[in-house]
Amino acid sequence: MRSFDRTEQGDTESGVEASARLEEFTQALWTALVPTLGSCCSIQGELVRANRRLLNEQLQNGLYNYYDHEQQGTADSFGQNNYGRLLLFLLDTLIANRGDALSSEDVGYFERFRELAMIDWKNRPRRLALEPRFLSDLMSTEERRQYGSLCMESYGFDVEDLYDHAQRCIANWCLANPELIDMEGRPVTEGGLSSLVPLIQQFENRGL
Repeated sequence: MRSFDRTEQGDTESGVEASARLEEFTQALWTALVPTLGSCCSIQGELVRANRRLLNEQLQNGLYNYYDHEQQGTADSFGQNNYGRLLLFLLDTLIANRGDALSSEDVGYFERFRELAMIDWKNRPRRLALEPRFLSDLMSTEERRQYGSLCMESYGFDVEDLYDHAQRCIANWCLANPELIDMEGRPVTEGGLSSLVPLIQQFENRGL
């Protein structure tokens, strides 16, 4: 089965959908690997689950549950709550690039997104504190400069864009790593499968 290139990647913000082939493969992975409740045993399944859960959190809650409203702003608290752990698992797994599944450009994207996520986490409390004054036009010149700088530093932390990019790269990661493994790299069975080879062959047999 051929890998997924950039022309098949969606763009949620612009309303551009991923290719039908990519959407179908992603859904097949979800159906085969992701349980109704709880996390997955396999890295492959957990990548698919993490990506969709993060997108749903953005679309449904504006990342309300991603931000720990008591702990945000400190570097050592980054990635410590549930959605933060999902984000770091997703990014760190793709950055590690097991089986050379991704291009250097794709790995660079996830490395940069990780940096932006940390910056956004650290800057958000101060940015939120300044925002009401910005909206009411009561800012001093220095506050306006600081607010603009904080916004620019976090620019690019876009979970919808991450989902689109990660969807394609997760599919390619699974193609390059079809044998199901757990977080320690040990063989594991998920949903009765120990390998994605049969699923991949179904797509190959259909010429996809």
